[in-house]
Amino acid sequence: MYYHSNSDEIIFFEKKRFSDEYRPTYREVLFILKDFEILSNEQVGKIQNMLDKRVKPEIWQRIKQVAYFDESSYPELQTLRAQVFSKNSTYQKLIQEGKVIPFENFEFNKGITLKEALKDVEISTYSSMYEYFARGENIGTCGFSSKLIGVMFDQKSIICERGHLKAFEGTPASEKGQHAWIVVKHKDIEYVVDTSLCLMIPLEYAREELDYVPERAYPIKLAIEERSDEGDMLYSHYSFQDYPTKNKASYDLYRKNKELYKLKQKETKDMEI
Repeated sequence: MYYHSNSDEIIFFEKKRFSDEYRPTYREVLFILKDFEILSNEQVGKIQNMLDKRVKPEIWQRIKQVAYFDESSYPELQTLRAQVFSKNSTYQKLIQEGKVIPFENFEFNKGITLKEALKDVEISTYSSMYEYFARGENIGTCGFSSKLIGVMFDQKSIICERGHLKAFEGTPASEKGQHAWIVVKHKDIEYVVDTSLCLMIPLEYAREELDYVPERAYPIKLAIEERSDEGDMLYSHYSFQDYPTKNKASYDLYRKNKELYKLKQKETKDMEI
C-alpha cells in the first residue's frame, strides 16, 4: 500500500467516484494529465480557464486506462495453491470432499460467494479488496492480508494466529514455513481463513488434519489498536467501510503505471542519445 502524496490524490482515489456518465473536471484530474502527458504543456495552458468543466470523453478514456482496475483482465484470485498442495495433498482431498471451501465456492451471503463479496469491500489505495487479491497483493503478506479480510467478519470473534506449516516452506516470504491466518466465526461455524490459499477451512480440519496450530494468537482488536504503520492502516481500514467501491479508481495501479511510464520515457531518451 502506498501513502497518498497530496489532497488531489486523496479526493480522486478515495473520496470521489467517477464514471462515463459522471466524468471528473479538468481540475480534479490535472495531476494525472500532467503525470502521463495526456495533454501537452500548450494544451494545459489552454484549459486554465475551463478547469471546472468535465473532461472530454476521449480524455476520460485515457485516464481510465492508467487509473482504473479492469476486472475482466483479472478473473481469478492469486493463490499459492499449486506450491502448497504439491507438498500436502490433504488440502485437495478435503476440498474434493467438500470439507474445505475455496473463496470462489464459499457462500458468504445469500448466494454470493466470498470471491464476489470481495468486490464490495473498501480498501485504501485499491479499487476494492477484489483487486488486492486478483493482483496478488495477498501473496507473501499473509499476516497483514489476513487482518484486512477480517473486516468482512464479526470482529469480536476474530483471532489472529501465527505458526509453522511445512507445506509453506520456500513460498514467498516464508522460507522456513512461517505462516499467518485468522480464525473467524461465520454463521455459527468457526473457520480458519487462509488468504494465501484463498480457502475457508473449518477449524476442526485446520487443527487436526492440516496442522494450523498457532505458536502465537491474539484478538484482532490488538492489531487494530497497535501503534505502528500496520496498526494505522488497519484502523483506517476498519473505520471507513461506508465508502462504495463502485467506480472507485485504483491509486496503487496508477502509481505502478506511472512508474512504468517514466521508465519507458527514460528508455526512449536514452535511445535518442
